[in-house]
Amino acid sequence: MDPDGDFPAPEHEPAREPKIKCPEIPVLNSYQFPAPAEFWGKFPSQPLPDRPYTPVNVDNLQEVVNSVRHAMTSGQSARADLLIKELTEGAAAPFTAPLPALVEKNSPSVVTHGREFTDILANWVKKGYVAGPFTLPPLQNFRSNSMLAIEQPGKIRAVMNLSVPEGSSYNDAINDYSLEKVHMATARFFGYSVVDCGENCQMWKGDHVDAYKHIPVAMSDLRLQGFRWLGRYFLEMQEVFGSSYAVSAYDRLSNTLAVVATILADFPKRQVHRILDDLPMVDRAGSEAGHHFCAIYTALCARVGVNLAPLCPELEKSFEAKTEGTVLGIRFHTEDLTWSLPGHKVAKLLQAVQTALSGTPMGLEDMQKLMGLLNDFSLYERLPLQPQQIPGHTSRAGD
Repeated sequence: MDPDGDFPAPEHEPAREPKIKCPEIPVLNSYQFPAPAEFWGKFPSQPLPDRPYTPVNVDNLQEVVNSVRHAMTSGQSARADLLIKELTEGAAAPFTAPLPALVEKNSPSVVTHGREFTDILANWVKKGYVAGPFTLPPLQNFRSNSMLAIEQPGKIRAVMNLSVPEGSSYNDAINDYSLEKVHMATARFFGYSVVDCGENCQMWKGDHVDAYKHIPVAMSDLRLQGFRWLGRYFLEMQEVFGSSYAVSAYDRLSNTLAVVATILADFPKRQVHRILDDLPMVDRAGSEAGHHFCAIYTALCARVGVNLAPLCPELEKSFEAKTEGTVLGIRFHTEDLTWSLPGHKVAKLLQAVQTALSGTPMGLEDMQKLMGLLNDFSLYERLPLQPQQIPGHTSRAGD
């Protein structure tokens, strides 16, 4: 933070436009008001289900679990049994009290990103994740929740806000003591595995597509996952991003698949890490064990109907047998056992710091963002690897 230092100018990555998956849906001039009848004539539709639906092949999952049950712990076995039960009957959230009907307004962000949100919704209807559109609430005591559109690099994430109204929301009614505690990897622990496996070790990272949508909701809970868009009603039939229960419900699938693959491949579990729908793992240079594990895990996911993301040329979302790749927002380099920040994170951090150093007036929110970025960066210093130098900048003591 030396104002006289020779720091590189932050380069912002060009904005990436979200990909439209349903180009046949008409584009509206405004997404603030109900859409005309001709719009809905070209919109896909999905009826109310008569039973829970999951893309997972439950019979195949049951077979592979039974084949390795002798090597599972009692906890792993019980988790797998509960998973199969919820995939068959639907996942029922543990509520402390019944929830009444509800009507909440959507966030302004949904209107701002109206076309992208509509495209996501149409795609979900096509895939059978969402029922609708309905001209009237399709179920008694229907809860029409608020929808959000969260900006992410190159895409918009549609989220159901189940934390409103405050004090009487879906998430407020969840019995937290009934939820299985979920344990996730961190960049620090992944770094330990990299160091343990040594220089030129190879890394893999798998990623589940539409993660939460593998878990169906119990029929009794369908009315709780409704929303309204452009004058019509919809309801999500799978677990939703925004539900505090969805994390543990989906983790049962992710966790069980990782356990089964580790047993089948006889692979060291300390080298396999889980971050909900991501599965990064490491193996020593020259070893075939990592390739064997990856082949078994890929075949396992295909057998049970869990889609994996295609390999990513940027080595971010999904990659195989690489000495460089991004895990939990950190770029790991195993050739010299170092780490670095991705370019967009460097640019964001440097821009915030330079704005503060330039004397530009900063409000409370700007200062909070800067402190958050600096706190986040400081945590990376605990990684068991050496940081790479920022290109164009030579470190000096006290920088």
